[in-house]
Amino acid sequence: MRADRHEDLLAVSLGESALGVAKEHAPEFVPEILARLAIAYVSLSALDRALSCLDEADSVMRDRTARRVALSPGSVVTVRTARGDLYVAQHLRDHALREWGSALDLATEAGMTEVALSVREKLANLCKEMGRFEQALMHQEARYLLNEEMFNRGTDLRIRTLQIQHDTEAARQQSEIIRLRTTDLEEMVGQRTDQIELFQVEALQRVAELAEFRDTDAAAHPVRVGDLAADVAEELGEDHEYVDRLRLAGRLHDIGKVAVPDQILMKTGPLTATEFDVVKTHTSLGNEMLIGSPSPVVQLAAELALTHHERWDGTGYPNGVAGDLIPLSGRIVGVADVFDALISARVYKHAWSPVDAINYVVAGRGSQFDPRVVRAFIAVLLRRDPSLAPLLDRSVLA
Repeated sequence: MRADRHEDLLAVSLGESALGVAKEHAPEFVPEILARLAIAYVSLSALDRALSCLDEADSVMRDRTARRVALSPGSVVTVRTARGDLYVAQHLRDHALREWGSALDLATEAGMTEVALSVREKLANLCKEMGRFEQALMHQEARYLLNEEMFNRGTDLRIRTLQIQHDTEAARQQSEIIRLRTTDLEEMVGQRTDQIELFQVEALQRVAELAEFRDTDAAAHPVRVGDLAADVAEELGEDHEYVDRLRLAGRLHDIGKVAVPDQILMKTGPLTATEFDVVKTHTSLGNEMLIGSPSPVVQLAAELALTHHERWDGTGYPNGVAGDLIPLSGRIVGVADVFDALISARVYKHAWSPVDAINYVVAGRGSQFDPRVVRAFIAVLLRRDPSLAPLLDRSVLA
């Protein structure tokens, strides 16, 4: 993923570390990691290093084939794709077409729609550069059909189900409030409205957890993010009403992932650029699912669902908003979400230590994160666990 975002030096560093771990504990991932390293080296114009990685990947795959050990289609496709990238850098365009064509055939046969979409894009662009416009058009038309298939498959039913649940609960809430108001029991109305709002948030939270159902720890992630976000807001001096609302709203920050295809959310290897673009849609989808609710908590959740991946320097997504134009809820939840994700184990990564995760957040102060929010975040963590203070650099505590 780092390479897909063009953070190539970091991608190489992380890739080399991952390669060592994979060789010892998960050899089935070695070819794909080597291919990812090769892609990063190509971006850095280190073509000899890229060639060495790909030759080693091919050697590993030949060895596994000789020992009759099954190869992941994804690994083979990634190696073929990376080999094509190298050929392009070496100005061997016909060779690149052959490698990418092979990768496309394998991806199509294995039902890897998102990967096929990415390879089609590479082929279309290269054919256009080579003046083969009919082939470029053919690949572009195929990309359009694949893209439509990818976004439609498996998402419509879940979105419709969520909308029905939301509309039904909203209608029940309104009818209950009207019934209570006709009795002039305003205090009871307030109490009942709060109960209904909590019920609605709980129902939405359970829907949001569908995106995390494969991992019990990941399912607890939204609750931890909400709690940490509330504590940071309190440290910033926000009033108790806002703090309480943020605690609940923060649990819905990733509700849009329920509309992201399972094969992307559950992928154990690195995401392609196209797959990452699909993941990024969870922000706008989550906002669309939540917006328009009469509930103040759900309104706040819609706001932060849209903005928690925006960056302080304006290079985030989905809208590239910067600085104080990012709502406070999004700035706070953005920090809480990244920290909790880093210290949590996932199928694609090990858990980081709290100290390493704090250092990562601090390194993003002023670029990825609001510096004022980062200071409040550190104060909260040190209050939760004072034993962290001696382990942190003084610059972190400044």
